[in-house]
Amino acid sequence: MEGFREFHFLRGEGGDYISHTIWESKEAFEGWVGSEAFHKAHARSSETPPDIFSAPAKLGMYDVLLEKII
Repeated sequence: MEGFREFHFLRGEGGDYISHTIWESKEAFEGWVGSEAFHKAHARSSETPPDIFSAPAKLGMYDVLLEKII
């Protein structure tokens, strides 16, 4: 998807999951969320572990304050 940079799927020690993506801009992210591709990618599959969606999803957006590329 245009504007997409990185994806990380994390699981915490308490069993919570975080989907972390990095986009070139907020507008690129919003374009993805409004796309048919987004809705297909987020359709629940029989292969999806049921505990991933045990609670409603929460969206958090952050601005990058410091970026270090190694």
